[in-house]
Amino acid sequence: MVDVQTCFEHKKVGSNLNRNHAVFNLKYLIEIFKELYPKEFEVKRGKPGRPIKYLPEELLAIVFWGKENNKESCRELEKWMHNNDETCQFLLNCKKPSKNTFNRFKNDYTKLIDKFDQFLIDLGSVTGLISGEIIYGDGTILKAYCNNFKIMYPYEIEYLKQFLIKNVKNPELWKKLHSYFFDDENNSLKVELKNLFDELHYNLNANGFHLLKQSLKSDKHFNKVLDKIKHMEENINDEKSISIVDPESRHIIGKNKKMGLNYNYQTVTDNKYGFRIAHYITNVPIDQRESKKMVELATTRLHHDDFILCLDNGYWDPELLKEITKGNTRILIPDDADASRKKEKMKNKRRSGRRQEMLKEDKRKKNEKKGIKEVKRLNKYEFEYIKEKDAYKCPITHELFTMKIIDKNNGEKAKRYDTDYCITCKFKDECNTQYKRYFYEPYADGVADLKEFYYSKEGQEIYAGRAHFAETSFGTLLESRNFRGIKTRGIEKANNELTLCEIYHNIKKIEKHVSIDVLKSLLKYLHKIKKSEKNVDISILNEFKGKFIMENDIIIGINSDILG
Repeated sequence: MVDVQTCFEHKKVGSNLNRNHAVFNLKYLIEIFKELYPKEFEVKRGKPGRPIKYLPEELLAIVFWGKENNKESCRELEKWMHNNDETCQFLLNCKKPSKNTFNRFKNDYTKLIDKFDQFLIDLGSVTGLISGEIIYGDGTILKAYCNNFKIMYPYEIEYLKQFLIKNVKNPELWKKLHSYFFDDENNSLKVELKNLFDELHYNLNANGFHLLKQSLKSDKHFNKVLDKIKHMEENINDEKSISIVDPESRHIIGKNKKMGLNYNYQTVTDNKYGFRIAHYITNVPIDQRESKKMVELATTRLHHDDFILCLDNGYWDPELLKEITKGNTRILIPDDADASRKKEKMKNKRRSGRRQEMLKEDKRKKNEKKGIKEVKRLNKYEFEYIKEKDAYKCPITHELFTMKIIDKNNGEKAKRYDTDYCITCKFKDECNTQYKRYFYEPYADGVADLKEFYYSKEGQEIYAGRAHFAETSFGTLLESRNFRGIKTRGIEKANNELTLCEIYHNIKKIEKHVSIDVLKSLLKYLHKIKKSEKNVDISILNEFKGKFIMENDIIIGINSDILG
């Protein structure tokens, strides 16, 4: 009997994958991006003599494919490479990079990643997945990657800095301090240094002592502590404490209504399919002055400023909004009255039925015991605004609250609405505890136009979509995208981390609404143009505007006359 050796067919890596696998969607997107921006993929040389093993396009693909499989950190990606997953082998050409390779890529190729973010927005605009006409801006609070208790106050920072600079030139004292912290197990120097340590304990907390101890180790550690102190000084905000771990973070009230070291995360979302247009991290605790930067970023990304930006009342700043609307941008924002109305509705929705009645009864009984007279105060939103007369109508007596311009205590002008009828009104106790009812509104040019646009039929229809596009995108980021907080320190690194999350969000939108065959056709067309020695750049995509065939919100093809 003759033994016959079995024949094995050598297959190309990735050939066992389904042609509609999501990995091909990512692969084609990055290849199209590379054809349009080849200079961005120039390999950054490492140490002399070391060969370049990993290409930027390979690492860019595996980073986002890792997000698809909940592999966020560089260490998780490294461990994942050892499982011989065929999708990873396909993207990396059977290579296994280490966590240091991933880390270097994220730090060295930030411009490439930012350009990829812009490319996805341009592609979304060309394919019609981004309307660019109505966008929603919103912000949320994200916890910084630091301990809330590792903080120092400005006076402690200044004292430590002066102490280090002054006493580093005193080698005898420096030697004793080093011996006390590192060598003196029996604390024989405790009595000798008692007066000094009494002074230190009075001026420094435990974190200050930690930095002092670190500075005694070596000259290198001493310079690191001085650099950290300099970084902390650059981020001093009044007399508030500063984190020694991440000095750029700020004390901001989070979603759990508790104060902590956090960042303010601002985003801009398109209204058609929820594409993320722009985003950035700031350490300013309130949103009031952020609308201008939102408009600037959205204008840069969309290449035009003719859009409607929909915001909530937290961005209300009449002077700034007036400046923004000098161009083609229109702002849709509710006034204080409507914001109060919606807040009250949400509160009543949470406290509905029997529970709401029980809470009211408990409150009434407590007030009776304290001898407090219960007064049902009418809210401002219950007063109907009469546009023609610039007045408010009382919901009980139908008296008009007329307007007059006054100077407030801070020197700013404001509109004050009131009526003398309140003094003799028999329903006075149900409305106000003062001698008459009045309320204020900001006095600034352009505020009337903002109110008119918001209360119009068009404005109400647009604002109704804000909750879906602006609010749910944060829930998607936290739940579906497996984002559990910032894992880097500093505004710049935190922004780079969140850029990866936003790019992945837009990749999933393209995967949902564009078929793989369309991306493959685009790539073949770019290869064809390149072979004809013509310049290939992002403007070529404009030739495809209005030429895509869409069915059930999915782009299934391109008119054949373009592809030739």
